[in-house]
Amino acid sequence: MKLFVNDAVPPARQNRGVINSVVRHQIISCFIVAAVAGCALSRTAPYDPQIDAGITDLHMETTAFLQNLERRLGTPDARHGQYVEFYDHVRVVLASLRLRADVWPENERTVEQIELLARSFAALEELHRDGIDDPTTLDTVRRQFDTAFQAIMRLELAKRRGP
Repeated sequence: MKLFVNDAVPPARQNRGVINSVVRHQIISCFIVAAVAGCALSRTAPYDPQIDAGITDLHMETTAFLQNLERRLGTPDARHGQYVEFYDHVRVVLASLRLRADVWPENERTVEQIELLARSFAALEELHRDGIDDPTTLDTVRRQFDTAFQAIMRLELAKRRGP
């Protein structure tokens, strides 16, 4: 008795083979990416406690800044002009951290992360100049900055652990 036209494997089983093949390729791809990332990490500059401490301090200052700004939303005290010193300070700190990171050979990943963080602060300052009046905007900004800081911290901590 024929149940299927091709008289071989039921369609559900045919699809299962294709799906298993796709999943297998995805798993292998993940392992390859992980292996390459691990190799890339072993060919990088050593852990720098000053970069780690500088990024941690800047994260605390940024969190305090965002908290302060959130409390003042809707008032003249929330305007960009009230926070110019903070943005200037951030530029100085990031320039110093970038210079320090740039001194180490094979430290391009840290330098790149610091540059991305600097661009994020520039974008935040532009947004602030245009006016921030919504706490949800600050929540989004806070999460994005936390992610950027975590990326640098994870990279530095991975260097400390070594290959």
